[in-house]
Amino acid sequence: MKRGMGLLRVTVLAFGLIGPMTARADVDELNRQVVQLYQQGRYGEAVPVAQQAVAEAEANFGPDHASTATSLNNLAGLYRAMGRYDEALPLSRRALAIDEKALGADHPDTAGSLNNLVGLYRAMGPGSRKYRGEPEQLGRVGQGAGPLRRGLAAVPAGPGDP
Repeated sequence: MKRGMGLLRVTVLAFGLIGPMTARADVDELNRQVVQLYQQGRYGEAVPVAQQAVAEAEANFGPDHASTATSLNNLAGLYRAMGRYDEALPLSRRALAIDEKALGADHPDTAGSLNNLVGLYRAMGPGSRKYRGEPEQLGRVGQGAGPLRRGLAAVPAGPGDP
């Protein structure tokens, strides 16, 4: 092998690793901005940043990656804080499904996504059980999330709920 070829291989390998690392840092930075704006109560300003984080996570890591789930959870949390439950619900459900598939039912991030979904149902109040479309999914969540499953079951039923 020629002397310059080794350096070329190392450079190509480094650039191959730098791309995903840079993308992850970009998505992480966007999510940090979202959290900061959320903590300041600046939800309206945070929404476009959170939407950008979701778009970049999907573009760089794919729609079924744990980083995408994190960004979805952040956007759903903003919608929840703004009372936009119909927009938050599908995002929370999708984040939970991604985490369960990508990380497994017993992973702490999966439990966190389930906790976010439970919190959303509680925020929605009585009658929210009509939105439930994931009883089978919740039954698959591992033992580590058991208390969270019980929390979801404790959401009060509203008029007309089974």
